[in-house]
Amino acid sequence: TIVLFDDRDMISDWAADSIVYCTAVGIIENSGMLRPRDKASRAEAAVTIVRLHELLLAQDEYARLRA
Repeated sequence: TIVLFDDRDMISDWAADSIVYCTAVGIIENSGMLRPRDKASRAEAAVTIVRLHELLLAQDEYARLRA
């Protein structure tokens, strides 16, 4: 949850639910600081994209198995 981030007061209200979801499903890992006002490095962006891709593949596979 957002409460676990030390810089949670910097997270915009409109982004809070998405941060909670992305943390819960593992797209964002909690290292204590989210740094919502900073730019992501190329490596951080790549890791986030890969995690999202893996999540979508897993959801797609789950849906196929249930069909």
